Amino acid sequence: MKRFDDLGRALLWLGALALAGCGAQQAGITAISPASGAANLAANPRADRVFVSDPGTSEVYLYDVSTLKLIEIVTGFTQPQGECTDDKGDVFVADGSGKDIIKLLHSGRMVAKLADSYGVPIGCAWDFKTGNLAVMNLLGNESQGGAILIYHHASGVPNVYTNPKQYSYYFGGYDGAGDLFFDGQTAQSKFILSELPVNASQAKTIAVSGAQIYTPGMVQWDAAASQLVVGDQNCGNGTVSCLYQITIAKNEGTITGKIDFRNATGGSVCDLIQGVLWKKKVVGSDFDSCGSQHSATYVWPYPAGGEPKAENTRYDSEPFGAAISTESGSDAAPAPDSIAKKVDLLYVSDGNGEVTVYTYWQKSFVRTLTGFTQPMGECVNAAGDVFITDYGARDVVEYAHDGKTPIATIDDSPYAPYACSVDLATGTLAVANEAGGSTQGNIAVYAGLKSPPAIYTDATIGDFRDCAYDRSGNLLASNGEAGSEYASFAWLPKGGGKLVNVTLPGPEKSWVWEDVNGIQWDGRYFVIDVAYAGVYRETVSDGQGYYVGATYFDEADGAGPFWIYDLHPNKQGTQIVGVYDSFGSSSVYYWNYPAGGDAIASISKDLYDPVAVAVSLGKVHE
Repeated sequence: MKRFDDLGRALLWLGALALAGCGAQQAGITAISPASGAANLAANPRADRVFVSDPGTSEVYLYDVSTLKLIEIVTGFTQPQGECTDDKGDVFVADGSGKDIIKLLHSGRMVAKLADSYGVPIGCAWDFKTGNLAVMNLLGNESQGGAILIYHHASGVPNVYTNPKQYSYYFGGYDGAGDLFFDGQTAQSKFILSELPVNASQAKTIAVSGAQIYTPGMVQWDAAASQLVVGDQNCGNGTVSCLYQITIAKNEGTITGKIDFRNATGGSVCDLIQGVLWKKKVVGSDFDSCGSQHSATYVWPYPAGGEPKAENTRYDSEPFGAAISTESGSDAAPAPDSIAKKVDLLYVSDGNGEVTVYTYWQKSFVRTLTGFTQPMGECVNAAGDVFITDYGARDVVEYAHDGKTPIATIDDSPYAPYACSVDLATGTLAVANEAGGSTQGNIAVYAGLKSPPAIYTDATIGDFRDCAYDRSGNLLASNGEAGSEYASFAWLPKGGGKLVNVTLPGPEKSWVWEDVNGIQWDGRYFVIDVAYAGVYRETVSDGQGYYVGATYFDEADGAGPFWIYDLHPNKQGTQIVGVYDSFGSSSVYYWNYPAGGDAIASISKDLYDPVAVAVSLGKVHE
């Protein structure tokens, strides 16, 4: 019989098996008394533990990792499979047919659940550098190819990544630099190893030489040896599992070592699906589907392999994944009052004279900011302070991240402030102003919030509605079609004394800029927002504009200004969020960037007529 790691059997597990007994179980922890073989929890409640998932029983077993004595049995899963551990020692379990990723504390208590609407989650990996959670979807919905989902700080809506050459996705692991390695199979059922480099928009194939790997297994980064450890569930194309040590150089992986394992009776390990490295050991289970031995969990020496140093052959039925929760593991969820101060926040200016604040990833309502006459554009400085242009009141209001009341108000009269941008390096605030009375519109640059601004006007542009700084302190501004048939653009180079008209080409020679709603900096390029279409990337050098590319969105007809989500100002952003108000439907949509396409999430609660958005990064990024 083909084993689970073959795609055919994977589908069998997801369908026909249905995992007996799961419907009758209650979510939670089943206590096991010391008399039945479990460790006394009170004796050493903080000892390192291995969490072993068992889709055969729909349970996760908690063992003392040194002795493999049973501590607890956690129930409430549908099909627990691959696992990973975060920097607090909390364990994430991919619940395959349940389409969830469930978070367990060190004690085994369930505290959070992430929905996976994209496919079938089978594995996961934690990025200790960024605090992001990667989830491997074996397959997509309706038996389409799988994908990698990256949940920012293990919450909210994920970014989706693929390798065009890969069809199914199994297990993964991060290196210390934030690069994600993962294995799987091609559409022809051939093994493939891939890498999603840090900040990349698409994964690439790693060509493996030195031996042939047949069936995807565990993927872990050995930091001490600076090499990747990849499992093969059909080592040598036989019914035996092993690990390969792989040195990575650019797009190539060279197998430099092979590790074999023995079970409790000295025989070969039949199926080690997903083990875990721990203190010069490998901890994992043998799903003994090919022999007469009972499935069991073992601790083997690493990198020697061979005979196990500890074993438990009593509880496992069809063991699958393993993860270690260290003695420093968390046993308390964060206090609710502190959550908003640590997460990214989305600010939405609304036509009802208010600014509504949500958690960016969870999309939960935080509060409503009032006291505006006509809030319009928004921008954010490096500290996370949010500036809101109040078009009606002729001022710009500043709020601290998660602030309830303003910390500063800038009198911009007699001009009508429409949009703004902050030079993240210097903190300089630029405000795009429409005309005020008989006074021409301009760009007002505030080097200090208490100092009078430098005023820049343009003879051919009577009103300004958009502006954005690049990473070098250059400013691109536009009228957004105010007072003219088409949009015009002006350029204020860093240190420059006047605005310079600049022509930005489009994707076609006859291109003209219509319905321009805003300008953003995506970390690499200027991005021009165009209603009813998408966004267009441009670069400007010595006053000359150059067209780079475009991103198109579904659900974006009539969309207003966008905001590009970017943790690293010198690198291209990874998501884009924009307002939508048409035919009585008011929403804010999320899309992957620069991919675009279908929206991946939306918010409509408490929105009336949204006109602009901005994201303030939480203190967790400092």
